Amino acid sequence: ETELPNLIFMSTTVARGSGLGVVYGTGLNTQFGHVYSLSSQVKERLSPLQLELATMAKAVSSAAIVIGLIMFAIGHFLGLTLIENLLFALGVMVALVPEGMPATLTVSLAFGVSFMAKGKVLIKRLSTLETLGATTVICTDKTGTLTRGQMTMVEVYAGAKRYHVTGTGYKPTGNIEDADGKKISIPDDSLLEAIKCAALCTTARLVPPQKADEEWHVIGDPTEGALLTAAAKIGLTAEELANKYPRFALLPFDSGRMRMTSINKIGDSYIAYVKGAPTSVIERCTH
Repeated sequence: ETELPNLIFMSTTVARGSGLGVVYGTGLNTQFGHVYSLSSQVKERLSPLQLELATMAKAVSSAAIVIGLIMFAIGHFLGLTLIENLLFALGVMVALVPEGMPATLTVSLAFGVSFMAKGKVLIKRLSTLETLGATTVICTDKTGTLTRGQMTMVEVYAGAKRYHVTGTGYKPTGNIEDADGKKISIPDDSLLEAIKCAALCTTARLVPPQKADEEWHVIGDPTEGALLTAAAKIGLTAEELANKYPRFALLPFDSGRMRMTSINKIGDSYIAYVKGAPTSVIERCTH
C-alpha cells in the first residue's frame, strides 16, 4: 500500500511535539482492524507433538488392524467359531492400542504448565507448552526484552568542569558529584543553567510508581526522561520549572534541524533553550 506520512495509528504514543488529529476510521477500518482481519484468516496449525501423535496413531492403528486380521485367520484355522474368532481378534487389536498414553501426556504437560506458571508465564493450551520446548530460534526486539529501555545521565560538562551523576533508571535518587567525587550541594551557575536548560527543553514526563510493584517510568522520549531525572536529583522538577518559566513556544526536534528549541518567558524577557546534536548546536554558539 502507499505510505501515508500524514496519518498516525491507534495506540501511537506521541513522544515529542503536538498537533491536532481527526479520526477517520474505527474498528475494522483501522490498521489494527486490518491486521486482525488478516490474522483471523490464518488457519490453526497442529503443534509438533500433535503431528507426532497423529503419525503414531496411524502407525499403531495400521499395525493393530493387520495383526488383528492375522489373528482372525489363525483363529479360523484353529477351528474357532465366528464369535470367538472376532472377540479374539478384537481383543488383540485393543491390546495393541496404548490406552494410557493420553493420560500420561496430559499429566506431563500439566506439570510443565504448572512450572511455567511459577515463572509468571500463562499458557492457555497444553499443546503450546511442547511447541515452546521445540522452538530453536526466537526473533525478538531487543529494547524492553533484553534491555530495560531506560536512559540515564552519567556525566555533565558545564563551565569547563566535568561532573558525575550517580543513580540509574528514572528514579530521582542519586547525586551530582565533582571530579573528586564530592557531592554538589549547591550547584554553580553553569551547572544549574545546563541542567535547567535540559529540563525545560523536553516534552516528556516522569511518572512515579502507582503500585508497590511498579517503578518510575517516563512518558515520552527516554533521553528526555534521563534529563528530567538528572534535574530532579538537584531539586529541579518539571512542574516547578514550568510554573516559574512558562513556555511561550516550542520547536520540536526534527531530523532536518537536529535540535529542539523551547522558548520560555522569564519575567519580561524570553529565552530560547536549545538541545540537540553537537554539530548542529555548537556551530551556532558564540561562547
